Amino acid sequence: MEILSDDQRETVILRFYHDMKVKDIAKVTGVCLPTAKSRLKQAIDKLRLFFDKEGYFE
Repeated sequence: MEILSDDQRETVILRFYHDMKVKDIAKVTGVCLPTAKSRLKQAIDKLRLFFDKEGYFE
């Protein structure tokens, strides 16, 4: 998780550890819905790329 920005990390934690919906994440973090969606997508993409490079999906 260190490879993520603080905003991305917060979004991932709220989504997957606290099982929050993206619209609720937007409210809690004080951003608009498209920003919350973007942060989540960027975080997932970054994590996927990292794990691909590390060979976790072979």
